[in-house]
Amino acid sequence: VHASARTLDALGGPGSSVVLLTELQVREDGWNLFAFGSSGERETFRLLTSVQGVGGRVALAILSVLTPEE
Repeated sequence: VHASARTLDALGGPGSSVVLLTELQVREDGWNLFAFGSSGERETFRLLTSVQGVGGRVALAILSVLTPEE
């Protein structure tokens, strides 16, 4: 499961309950599961990955430094 630094920072400590939204990308070379702490972050991820040349990992890197609103 891949997640942005922002999502990982928001996770609680060991033993705490966590709710994550996910997005599964199925490609020729494999399946990738991405996790998000908010629906806004997931929607921004979808928007970013719709841009040619922007894959899931690049989108997560962007979301690690910018909020969905930015």
